[in-house]
Amino acid sequence: MKKRVLSMLLCLCMVLMLCPVTAFAERGKTVSFTVTADKTEAQPGDTINFTLTMGAVDGLGSLWLDLRIPEGLTFVEGSGTVTEGLEETMSAGKGITFNSFLLFWIPECNYTSTADTVLMTFQCTVNDDATTGAKTVGVGLYDDDEEYCFDVDHYIIDPSFTPATVTVSEASAPTLAITIDGPDVVCAQQDYKFTATPPAGVTLDETFGHDSGFSGSDIELTIDEDGVGHGVVPAAYYVPAANGFDVNVHGTTAGGTKITTTKHVEVSPEHIYEDGVCGCGAVKTYTVEYIGGGDDPICMDTKTHGEPLTLRGETFKMDGYVQTGWVDGQGAVYDLGAAYTEDRDATLNPVFEKLVTLTVPYTTTVALGDAGEPGETTFDLTLIDGWGKALTADHMTVTAGVTTGGAGDYTAAMTITGPERTLWRLLSEGAFVRQVNAGEDGWTVDDTVWGVLMEEIPVAYAMGDDATASGYTVYVVPVSIDEFGNYEIDWESIDWQDPQSADMCFTNTYSAHVYELNYDADGHWDECGGCKDKQNEEPHQYGEWTVTKEATEKEAGEKEHTCTVCGYQETAEIAKLSGTDTTKPDTDTKKTEKTETDSVQTGDNSNPTLWLALLGVSAAGVIGTGVYSKRKKGAREK
Repeated sequence: MKKRVLSMLLCLCMVLMLCPVTAFAERGKTVSFTVTADKTEAQPGDTINFTLTMGAVDGLGSLWLDLRIPEGLTFVEGSGTVTEGLEETMSAGKGITFNSFLLFWIPECNYTSTADTVLMTFQCTVNDDATTGAKTVGVGLYDDDEEYCFDVDHYIIDPSFTPATVTVSEASAPTLAITIDGPDVVCAQQDYKFTATPPAGVTLDETFGHDSGFSGSDIELTIDEDGVGHGVVPAAYYVPAANGFDVNVHGTTAGGTKITTTKHVEVSPEHIYEDGVCGCGAVKTYTVEYIGGGDDPICMDTKTHGEPLTLRGETFKMDGYVQTGWVDGQGAVYDLGAAYTEDRDATLNPVFEKLVTLTVPYTTTVALGDAGEPGETTFDLTLIDGWGKALTADHMTVTAGVTTGGAGDYTAAMTITGPERTLWRLLSEGAFVRQVNAGEDGWTVDDTVWGVLMEEIPVAYAMGDDATASGYTVYVVPVSIDEFGNYEIDWESIDWQDPQSADMCFTNTYSAHVYELNYDADGHWDECGGCKDKQNEEPHQYGEWTVTKEATEKEAGEKEHTCTVCGYQETAEIAKLSGTDTTKPDTDTKKTEKTETDSVQTGDNSNPTLWLALLGVSAAGVIGTGVYSKRKKGAREK
């Protein structure tokens, strides 16, 4: 019998071992949830801030909480804020949602923390009709179902909840107070201006009190049609030794009760700037400091707020370099003489650039034309851009000139000196060179345009010591002209195996002018027999008219006058005499004749031979008339 009972017990143990462990064996896990408030007492209209905190937890798998808000309080929609980063930490991005009912829902996660975890914050307002007394705000499991809080193995975690308690009291009766609007601090040189707004049912007094360290005074308050007062405390009323003063504004209720509001105002010995301007009218200024190096003096300028400051030009020197600008502590670079507009103190240091000298050799040839041998003549070169305009830049100098003394070849060099970056900017893509035509007589000046191209020596062919010292060289390259007449570097024509093979040369031809006097009926001029160049063109300069043939009743006369410069003669006809009218008109029909400048002027009234001949003819006529008269008289007497 005993053996049978023992066998039955052993079988029962085996059956129990095969059965699964029941859930209640894991109910030892717990977690706490606590709601706290930022105030313990509140009145209708107040807003209360709440924080939900979860205590330590082991392997939280899912959580579903709802909010418990008592009557008299209202959840502020949109006020719920989940702790930053918690969504990713607890729910792997699946989302944490909340509203006035469903406050916190974590569908699945695996969260363990040995410290408290702030889950979220939210707000409630106290309703205007809220009853007085204690109000508790808390959370609980959704539908109070314990299965809404379990771990990753789906075993229930026992939660505990601690709500926040806020005591609501009756709203306090409003305090009658006059609102004084004005700055809390005033500049010692600035009048203090303010406005005083009374509450409903209160009338302001027409004066206000001012206390600045002595007994005080009453100053008139200007009250507008809305009942708002406007007052001014003059800066002269401030007591220097006092830290400030009080403004006391008075009013009276409809029932005759007196009320007073006081505002304390600090007085600052320094200006109080707003957007660079103080209420007293002072404008803020800034110090701009220029710092060189070594023994260079420190220079300072004062900048006025809102007004640009013209920065200084070249101020500091360094051998082999030139100052091209300024740089401030933030790394901003400004040109020399630029407008500085920053409204702040600044320290500026000089920006230096290395001076580079480039040398380009060239040849000027003087050739002779048909006539003449030129004397000493100087020909200059100029650096131009692709549009033919002079190429200039700050701190850059171009020197290129050669003086010739007759036919032959004359070698010279164009020297370009300037800041390294400036020259590289202007010349690395190519610039152009041509002669300056001074327009001197007799010269035909070569108008050939050459290209010059700046290159670094490590990848270029060096040209002498100057190039080696500067680290750069210049190629002379061919030039082409586009359809618009602009110059371009002829890149395809450059022999990159020997880019310096081109020689910059100019040929100028001299031919002297031989001028002779020439004329026609309209005027005279000097004309070169070789090139036909004309100069000094002008109309004839005639002398007085000379009668060369007297006019009679039967025949017209003639007269002439001569150009005093070239000797050209112009003749004119004198009209016949009419009846006994002996008047001789100045001109009638003109006749012209070309003569040499040394030809005899037969119509000259100053010729003595002509006058003597005329005098002899006249005398013979008189004698002949007398003889004839005597003969006629003698015949009658016989």
